Amino acid sequence: MNVFILATVCKPELLEYTTLVFKTLRVGFPTAKVHVSLNPMGCESECAIRRCCDVVGATHSGVHTIHHEWIVDLLNIQHEPFYILDTDLIFYRSFEQFQFTDPLAGWRIPEFSDYFSGCITRARLHTSLLYFNPEKVRAAFCQYKDQVNWTKFVTEPNLINPTAIPYKGRPYFYDCCSMLYHAIGGQAFTDAQKDCYLHMNFGTIPDLVLPRLPAAEVAEQTKTRAAILRDPELGRGQWRNQEAYYREHPV
Repeated sequence: MNVFILATVCKPELLEYTTLVFKTLRVGFPTAKVHVSLNPMGCESECAIRRCCDVVGATHSGVHTIHHEWIVDLLNIQHEPFYILDTDLIFYRSFEQFQFTDPLAGWRIPEFSDYFSGCITRARLHTSLLYFNPEKVRAAFCQYKDQVNWTKFVTEPNLINPTAIPYKGRPYFYDCCSMLYHAIGGQAFTDAQKDCYLHMNFGTIPDLVLPRLPAAEVAEQTKTRAAILRDPELGRGQWRNQEAYYREHPV
């Protein structure tokens, strides 16, 4: 199985969220072939990530891209099933033993009211740990396309890009790969699969997200994240609290 990671360091002080996944990567994927794409960053950050890659036996190369465009490129060139991983992950047990039959598989995030985007965020399979079978994705997309009479007056959307669209006067946000999920469907992770890891939501962009949250949530998020970084065991089963958050912010 191939695993792909895009490493980005927007600010040096956030480096620990970009190196986090490497600490337990071989717990989650002990035998997978891992390739890491490194966006431009400071020399110290790049050296730190390259050392992490060497420790876990991952290949690495430089790129200049953004997350959704990177996914599009992978889908265009890959033929065998693969995973993409965010860097702000902690693994508690192996994920390699799981088998999926759908074109996509991931942690299903429900529709919720989102402070960060200022929109109703539509349901999707989260890209923090997402399985693709690219041949099945292409076949399912063709079936989806066959439902529509595409002309120069009816143009195809980009199903990977994060996009906000209006509906009845309200903005609806399709985050990365959300439109793809709504077009072709996918397999939601089970509780046992979600127990294998923790995704530290917006780990690499807290400077963008936290200012959009209410003060009480900022305090709670900051406290929780710091505690888990000190003791990763505190993150076991944290997905249940994350899903409770979505339920507490209904549309």
